[in-house]
Amino acid sequence: MPYLRPETSDRPEADGEAGPTPDVSVVVPTFRGSASLPDLVGQLKEVFERRGLDFEIVIVNDSSPDDTWSVVEALAGDDDRIVGIDLLNNHGQPTATMCG
Repeated sequence: MPYLRPETSDRPEADGEAGPTPDVSVVVPTFRGSASLPDLVGQLKEVFERRGLDFEIVIVNDSSPDDTWSVVEALAGDDDRIVGIDLLNNHGQPTATMCG
């Protein structure tokens, strides 16, 4: 079962109100991705912002044994356009992608 970061409860979408639909939504499944996630997210944000696109990045941690989830929490805590999902068991890349 996925875990959405708790900070989402203060978003309008969490109260049943539909928020604006982003131009682009990217799902990033990850396993042991703590070292590469900050650079990847930074590059994605740079491209979308340069093009003037409204976007969201959904990072799905596929039960990584390292500190990937803490990196996801930090990235999501710094930017409301980033959402984290933490899978409690490893399901593999296709399932992690579908969870996003």
